Amino acid sequence: DDILDITSPLVGDYSVFAAYRASGPSSYLFRNLGGATGEGGHRSNDRWYLAHDGAIAQSASDHPDYQVVANYQSVGTESVIYGNGVQLATKTGTPSTANIGRLGRFVGGTPGTISEIVIFDTDQSVNRDAITTDIATKYNIYSSLYFSPEGNTYSYNGTEYARP
Repeated sequence: DDILDITSPLVGDYSVFAAYRASGPSSYLFRNLGGATGEGGHRSNDRWYLAHDGAIAQSASDHPDYQVVANYQSVGTESVIYGNGVQLATKTGTPSTANIGRLGRFVGGTPGTISEIVIFDTDQSVNRDAITTDIATKYNIYSSLYFSPEGNTYSYNGTEYARP
């Protein structure tokens, strides 16, 4: 059970970029250390998930069990999730007072792996494409993805999925 607790938790606005594999439900990439909520990753219902202070952004599509590049961002009143370069969910709510202090919180017997995680305490939406591309290129994430010309399906290592 590899969990990294941060001695000075990030409080407030954040932009999290990561290459990771959440192999099953309840595989959170990051979580709070108590107090106000702040968590993101693969939720127990198999969805992409980001929560802070009662505002929950959740995708309509399942979180895959292969390695992805993701951006979880909560700035001001907006929370947004991007997976493999596609916006998956957004939610407007109360300003973030997230208390992120734990990385790699895999619970419920569903371990995963984190290849890289970069956390900013500022809005990185203008840099999102560049940061995501750099991470995806480094870990060869996009080379295994094929998007159909219609844009409604994609395949990963030969298995076809509905696009989120």
